[in-house]
Amino acid sequence: MLEYVNEGGHQFGYRYMRDGSDVPYTCFYTSNVSLPREILGTQPFDPNFRTYGWEDIDLGLRLSRRGLRLIYNAQARVHHCHPMVLRDFYVRQIKVGAAIGTMYALHPDLVQDPLMPPADRPRLWKRVARLCVPLLLPMVNWLDARQVRLPERLYRFVLSDGFWLGRDRAVREQTTRGAERGCLRAVSDCRRRGNASTGSRIVRALHGGMSSPGG
Repeated sequence: MLEYVNEGGHQFGYRYMRDGSDVPYTCFYTSNVSLPREILGTQPFDPNFRTYGWEDIDLGLRLSRRGLRLIYNAQARVHHCHPMVLRDFYVRQIKVGAAIGTMYALHPDLVQDPLMPPADRPRLWKRVARLCVPLLLPMVNWLDARQVRLPERLYRFVLSDGFWLGRDRAVREQTTRGAERGCLRAVSDCRRRGNASTGSRIVRALHGGMSSPGG
């Protein structure tokens, strides 16, 4: 699994790079990049990223827009000792899927960028993945932990499900928070206008006490 994610999978893409060639901002892997400290400034990472994922790509994007060239040097090697099994990486993918929403919020134009993941996957694909991956994951994890080489498309399918699971959860949570903020504003407006009963109904609806504010 680690060979897949390092060479051409969900974390790195070294198999697609040529020694001495320019690579895009999506290859700004802070686990394996070298540049003068003064280029980074005093706060290189955007604090809007609250969880793991995309904070280094965001930095690479901002630096590239300032004119930074990122060049791949195949002889410059870093030993990053971070053993993982497939289940660990699946959990990581959930976090990465959740964090990409922050990336799109900061840079809305990236939704159309072919270097970035698509904005969504077909609903049928996700339904099939949600049915299959819980059954596949224990078996694939067991085989991978015993260093059984599996087809890349199997790794891609399982890990993609983790990514989209995290992405969909984050979208639902964001939608819920937006609805809660809207309800709380409505409650505040009602109370300010002296209509306490309507405000109380909205609060009960917000917490599941009734089907709708007007019910």
